[in-house]
Amino acid sequence: MSNQDYTMDQAAQTLKTMFHIERVRNYLSKCIKELLQRQEDHDQSKLVSPEMESFAENTPILAGLTYGQPEYKAALDAMKPGIKLSSESCRFSLSLISV
Repeated sequence: MSNQDYTMDQAAQTLKTMFHIERVRNYLSKCIKELLQRQEDHDQSKLVSPEMESFAENTPILAGLTYGQPEYKAALDAMKPGIKLSSESCRFSLSLISV
C-alpha cells in the first residue's frame, strides 16, 4: 500500500503516530541533555575546599573497607561535613540505588 492509498482515517492515525514519535523523541532528548549535564557537574565540588580536604583524607581509608559494612559506615561518619556539602551540590548519589 502506498501513501496515496491511505484512507482519511489511516492518514489521520499516521499523523497522530508521527506526533507521538516526535513527542517521545523530545522527552528523551531532554532526559539525555539533563544526564549529560549531570555527567559534567558530577562531583566537581569535591575538587575545591572544604570538600577536597575531606575526600583527600578519607577516600584512601574507604578504599580499604567493604561498602555497607559497619566500618565503612563509621568512616563515612567522619566525612559527614564533606559528604553533606557534596550531597547538596550533587543530586545523584549511589546511596539512592539499591545494589
